[in-house]
Parts: sequence; C-alpha cells; structure tokens
Amino acid sequence: MSALTFTIELLEPLLIADPVSGDENSASSLDYIPGSVVRGALARAFTNGKRGDLSDPLFKKLFFDGARFLNAYPAISGERSLPTPLSWQRDKDASDGDPITDLANADAPKDRQLKEMRYPFVRIQPPEFNLDEDDQVEDESNRTPSVEAYAPERDVSVHIAQRDRRSAARSGTGDIYRYDALAPGQRYIGVILSEDDDALKQLGELLPEMAKLGKSRSAGYGAVKVMDVRKHPDWREYAPSPKPQGDQVVVTLLSDVILRDRATGGYADSLAAWLGAQALKCFARCRVVGGFNLAWGLPLPQAYAIQAGSVFVFRRADAPMERLQPAVANGIGERLVDGFGRIAIDWHTSAQLKMRPATKAPSFQRVTLAAGSVEHQLAQQMVDRIWRAQLDRALREAIGRSKIERPPTNAQLSRMRLLAREAWRTGDPATIGEVLQAPDKEGKNRKAMKQHARDQFERARIYIAGQSNRLLDWLANLAARPDAVWAMLQLDQLKRPEIGGVEAKDPPALEYMARLVDGVLRKVARQGGD
Repeated sequence: MSALTFTIELLEPLLIADPVSGDENSASSLDYIPGSVVRGALARAFTNGKRGDLSDPLFKKLFFDGARFLNAYPAISGERSLPTPLSWQRDKDASDGDPITDLANADAPKDRQLKEMRYPFVRIQPPEFNLDEDDQVEDESNRTPSVEAYAPERDVSVHIAQRDRRSAARSGTGDIYRYDALAPGQRYIGVILSEDDDALKQLGELLPEMAKLGKSRSAGYGAVKVMDVRKHPDWREYAPSPKPQGDQVVVTLLSDVILRDRATGGYADSLAAWLGAQALKCFARCRVVGGFNLAWGLPLPQAYAIQAGSVFVFRRADAPMERLQPAVANGIGERLVDGFGRIAIDWHTSAQLKMRPATKAPSFQRVTLAAGSVEHQLAQQMVDRIWRAQLDRALREAIGRSKIERPPTNAQLSRMRLLAREAWRTGDPATIGEVLQAPDKEGKNRKAMKQHARDQFERARIYIAGQSNRLLDWLANLAARPDAVWAMLQLDQLKRPEIGGVEAKDPPALEYMARLVDGVLRKVARQGGD
C-alpha cells in the first residue's frame, strides 16, 4: 500500500490529553501523536477552520474513503519507532546496557526478578548473519538483534487561571492547573496510508499547513513544524524477524486495538476471539481511549481498547494466516481511519536482545543568513536587543552588589553623576578626567575640583566586581578607559546571542560606563551618605 511519511518537530510543548488524566485540574499528554489528531488538523486546514461538508466528494475522499492516518511515534535514528512490546522485560536492577529478555520467546527465569521496560518506544535493528570463512558457520555473537529504546522528554508546567485578576491574590479565586506535556525539540514521524495516489498527493500539500496541535494552542502549546514529506509506493511498518519461530506465531499490537466480542458486543481484551484460536502466552493491557471533535465542541465517546505493545503468542498450526496476513496491511477492529488496529507478525522472535538508549536527534539546522539581506538585518536587531537586555541585567546586579565606604557628600556625588551623564551625551569621557585631575598652583586646570572635594573622593573606597579601589582612582580609570566597564559587568560569563551566523554587537562602552557610575553614586546618595 502506498504511504506518505512526514516528520513533525515540536516547536512548543505539546499537550495531547489522555482521557484518564487523574485530577480534573491536571492534564497529562500521551507519549505519541494520535492519527486522529493528524487527521483532524488536516481536515481543519482543508476547510480553513470551517465545519467539514460531508456532501463534498473531495472531503469524503481525503478523510473518510480509504485513507488511514497512523499514529506519529518518536523518531529514532531518523526512523519511525514502534511501541515497546509488553513481553520485553529486564532484570530489576538492570543498567542501560543490560540485555532484554523476551518472555514471548523464552520462559521466565526462576533465579532473577524481571520488570517491564521504562522506555515506551523502540527500534529493532536486525542481526547481521556473518559466515566464518573457514567452516562456513554463522558467528553466534552477531545473531542477537539490537534495540534502540527511547522515552519522550516531558515538560511539566503549572498555570493559574484567575477569574478576577485584581482580587485573585486576596480571595484565592485562581484555579491551579498542572500540564504534563511533551517537551519541545523532539521529532515524531507520522504515516498516511492510501491506495489512491491522488489523495496522498493532496494530503501531502496540506501537511505544511499543520502548524498547531493539541490543547491550549493559544497559551503557548502545540506549535509544530512539518518537514521531510515523502511518498513510498510500497511502505512497510516493520521489518519481520529473519528467523521466525517454527512452531509459534508472535502477534504484537503496534497501536491500540478496539475489538468487540461477536457474541456479546462488548469490548474484547484479547485477540483470541477474533482469531478463533487460544493464545499460548498473553502479555496484554487495556486502556480507555477517546478524542475530541472540534466541530461539535464535544469529546468523542470513550472506548475500551487493547493497549499498543500487547503481545499474543499462538500455535502456528492453530493461527489462520489467511486472516493474519491481510490484517498487517489493513488493520483489525474499529476506527482504522484514526490509526487503530495495527498489528505485526513475528516482529520479534529472539529470546534475548541487546539494548541501548537512543539519543534525541538535534532539533535544529544550522542556517547562515546572507549579509545585507533583510533577514540578516532583522536577526542583527534581535540579537542586539537580547544582548542589551543581558547587559542591563548585569549592570543592575553590579550596582546592587557595589559598596562605598566613607562616601563623599551628596552634593559631590550629584556633581559627579551630572558629569557622567554629560560625558555620555557628548561622547567625551575626558569630561570626567579633567575634573578628577589634581589642581595646580598656577590655576591652569580650571576644571579640576577643589582640594577639599578631591580629598573626599580620595578618602572613599569602592568595592565592586570583587575589587577594592579608591573612588577617585576608580573614576579616573573608567574615564581613561571606558571599556573597563565590561570587566566590572563580568562580560566573559555572559553568553553572547547568535542567530543564523549573526552575532550580537557590543553597545557603546561609554554608555554603560556612565550608567554604572551614575547608578553606583545614586545608590549611595539614596542611602544618605552612609
């Protein structure tokens, strides 16, 4: 069957609420992006946010007739991962490098305690079968398949909804919400199946318009970017094991499956009734599934489903392969259009597997903006503003930590503050240096301060940026070398922002020198000359 694959990069935290989230004021996101969410987002893009018209043949063709929107699972090494089989277990105190025991293909050990894996998604790398040149015997060390396992990163935030902003703090009317969402920067790979190539083409054109998903889209959640859209004429969801077990069949659910008992009409918790065969082993779990209809503004009816990752082992002689093989391509049960009902046959048949945690792929691409372009100019403005904000914060911290012992009178402090602002306005720091010079006997240096005022600045000591100096020497040094202010702001400890190869430029050192002098002296004057 033809398929359309695409990668979804999370630009903001993503909240696809689980129907069973616990507290009513909390929402916990699923670990994956359901196919129903992708289908709804594309339908919304197709109708420009309006309600879909089921009488429109094109609308029905794209979203109801044959197309199937599979769940988007995390990308591992650039490929779509799959849910971890529930039959995979490891030693209770296992480290990341310890092997996995597949209880579907092996008996539980009596001398060890096992527990389920804490990684919900995996990617199996089939073993490489090498032959020894001397005796043409397979190398046993290469027969164990390896597994990359991944647990999606989470972003937990607390929000306060205030009914009355002015009185919420006093009356306690604000409601507290806790959102456990998927963290931004991760990538998920989704799939759309259809036998109609024209439908896949039109859906592929809609995919870049899918910009928001999930809940709280107006509150900083759900922004995504769709990339790497590809069409595959013969796509396969998994690679079967090269060496299946001869006497048994291992059926693994690659998505939640909604099945009903033929006799009672109730929800089934096993594949045994559907297949008409008794399972030899069963590693299954059930969960409640739901959804939300934007057109109705109401949640969808909840259903009882067999959870993805459940494993059923049947005797090969009892399992009708004529039913199993078509189900791999078409799925089983209800809501197939939303990605439910996906199964795999003999996907994992080894008793043990090697395991290593997968690393998250970088969520950014290095971009270099062309010099002189509009984008380059905009990026320069952005990084300069960010850099200035960091410098302003460092300036406030330096002023706050500064201290002057035996300070001059407030009148002398005010005069020096005026000189600093004048030096900034005129761009001439010599304005301060001339005043700080020692008065000569001949009176040629008329701008120099009187000796009694100079004595006050010589007596005072300033403590700033971990150094102690006479206030007079500190001011004279800044007047002679305004760029010395960067050391006092500890510039080397700040991270200079950069966008697309455009790096922030330093603002005029004279400005920050004048603001530092003004701020330090103003602080002392406000303290009453203590």
